[in-house]
Amino acid sequence: MWPFTRRTPVTFYLGTLNAVRRRDFLKRLEADSSEALGAVLLTELEGVLAFPPVSAAPRDGNALKVDVTLEAFRKGGWDQLSLGLVDFPLIWRPMVTVCARISSPAAAKSQAKFRVIERMSWGSFLSSLLPWKVQLGTASPASRVQLEELARAAGEHLKKKIQALA
Repeated sequence: MWPFTRRTPVTFYLGTLNAVRRRDFLKRLEADSSEALGAVLLTELEGVLAFPPVSAAPRDGNALKVDVTLEAFRKGGWDQLSLGLVDFPLIWRPMVTVCARISSPAAAKSQAKFRVIERMSWGSFLSSLLPWKVQLGTASPASRVQLEELARAAGEHLKKKIQALA
């Protein structure tokens, strides 16, 4: 492309925003895995992305639709798997996985797909295992606020990847 020509800027618009229902094995091991938490994480992602709705997109121009999916989230925990004489520890950190599909508002064909996985650090995870409620199994290592922070960080990384596409 010639250096004196200028591209028209690309504007991103938010299409659908949904969460995939949890079906993993770890859901059964976690203390509180409610569906309402997925809705809370979606509103956090919507606030971070802050794209205008796709209904406001003009018919002509460089408009791209961003469909965001909360693929997975987990609160973290620990347990043990006992096979007779041998015990195996099961440890899983809190995590949020967010995907985005970028397409034009008129066409259904996607132009790009991005996936961001945000995990709690090992240090903060191990320190969150110390309270007595977590040791008894009545509370999970990651609170709702910590999962919102992970969703916010995942949304910011996703937004940077999307804006780098322009």
